[in-house]
Amino acid sequence: MIDRTWLGVERRRLALVHGLLAVLVFLLWPQGVLAQTARDLSGTWRLDEQTSEIAEGAVYVGLGGNAGIPSTLYITRAANGVVIVGSNMNTSHARTYRPLDQAADSEVEAAFERIGDDEITMIARWNDGVLVAEGSVAGVPLRETLALADAGEELRITIRSGTAGAGSQALESPLSYRRLDAEPPCEEWSTPCRDFSQSEGRVP
Repeated sequence: MIDRTWLGVERRRLALVHGLLAVLVFLLWPQGVLAQTARDLSGTWRLDEQTSEIAEGAVYVGLGGNAGIPSTLYITRAANGVVIVGSNMNTSHARTYRPLDQAADSEVEAAFERIGDDEITMIARWNDGVLVAEGSVAGVPLRETLALADAGEELRITIRSGTAGAGSQALESPLSYRRLDAEPPCEEWSTPCRDFSQSEGRVP
């Protein structure tokens, strides 16, 4: 006859052992694997000109207009993980990042965008909490990284254009954006709002 008391003790002991093993696996698992989790970059971000460095030629393609670097970014993240970045300058265009599954890179094609006559080809992935996008625009190598800092209150973006080699040097713009808790008045937007209430022929 089986001692039910002994069975109960054995079950509790096995449950404790399994729990300890789960903790050990978590602690000993390579940090590079655990760090692939996507970060939520969503929010409205204002460029900190005092701490940013802008190199001519290393610009945020499609978002900065003639200035090259937008002063305000609007970032959203879709349910499927796609990250969309818009700006206050070139409001007719947004950059789209489609992070790949690390285990399926070879099965997924790069994302294509077209800005005027220039075609952007990029592959994006999460690496140690940083969104890394690598590719080219008009045949020139381009690398962009987006990462949170300062407890999520700062967005650090680094744009690297070209390659270093004989007679050439890669250009790099390390940028710092600060989170905005409230949208500035519409009068300060790149396309300011207007009051049409006193316009002639206004329809009531």
